[in-house]
Amino acid sequence: MPAEKRRSKTSWQNLTLQEKFQQHWETRKFEPSDLTITRFGVSFVWINTICLVVEGFAILLPHFFKDEINSDTQITGLFLSKVATVYLFVGTVFQWWYLRDGSADKVSTSATDGLSKSIVSSEGWKFCTTCKLHCPPRSHHCSLCNACILKRDHHCFFSGSCVGYHNQRHFIIFLVYACIASIYGVFMQGAYLKSEEGYSYFFPLLAVWRTVTRQSYLIHLILLLHLCLSITLAVASASFASWQVRIILKGQTSYEAMKGSIKYSKFKGDGSSEKNNKKAKKCSFYKNFESACGTPLAFSLCLLVPVVKTKLPGDGIKWDP
Repeated sequence: MPAEKRRSKTSWQNLTLQEKFQQHWETRKFEPSDLTITRFGVSFVWINTICLVVEGFAILLPHFFKDEINSDTQITGLFLSKVATVYLFVGTVFQWWYLRDGSADKVSTSATDGLSKSIVSSEGWKFCTTCKLHCPPRSHHCSLCNACILKRDHHCFFSGSCVGYHNQRHFIIFLVYACIASIYGVFMQGAYLKSEEGYSYFFPLLAVWRTVTRQSYLIHLILLLHLCLSITLAVASASFASWQVRIILKGQTSYEAMKGSIKYSKFKGDGSSEKNNKKAKKCSFYKNFESACGTPLAFSLCLLVPVVKTKLPGDGIKWDP
């Protein structure tokens, strides 16, 4: 009996395994959902970060400093390395949390409250049919967050929240910490594996063969796989951070860059002379950076002291009265 007729006359439990696979193939979309991608992204970041800290304290750092002749140098170097590890971990945790808390960017109450109709009807304002709200310029609706986001850049699958006006600088700093921590981990993992197994171990197939034939330890193969993940995260973080800095200096968001819009750039060249235009462009870079990340001093403070959260120009404006 064909599977179509059997499905109309019998329950799912009575179908054969082949018919179940056929039904699954016919009805299911095999593309991963956005929720699945978000869970994978968050899990990838935290599993990699926590494993780096555990490996550093338990295996890598003690091994790296065990050959020091001077005991005082060994103790000092080990202590400073542990402090650096904790510092990078704390920085990643706090910046991820500030990035994750994107509720300040959600337009949850009509932005027209207390504002004149002339402002609401001005250029850039629009009405979101999903949220049923009048939204300020540069805000866009996110189907995953189910809200309109102020100056929405993109939805970050590493944090499960949107990057917008209030947390874009924390997204950049998070990427910086993730990149430095990954490079630091790659250096320590590589030095450990090189000293224990030699350069030939960095060929994955050879490493697997040596593990299967019990010529090396399983933990070394796990470290090699984690080394590959750390390299991937370092490259991804550096790429995303470079992209963010580039579009910020141009006065754009990722959405506007994809659309080719430079409407909100601060560059005001008057065309009078090339020197004046260059000066205006430099000033434009500064203004664009300040509008997204705050003053260089405030941004540097957030970068060096990751528990600090400074304000941006316009933070006093409340879109949720």
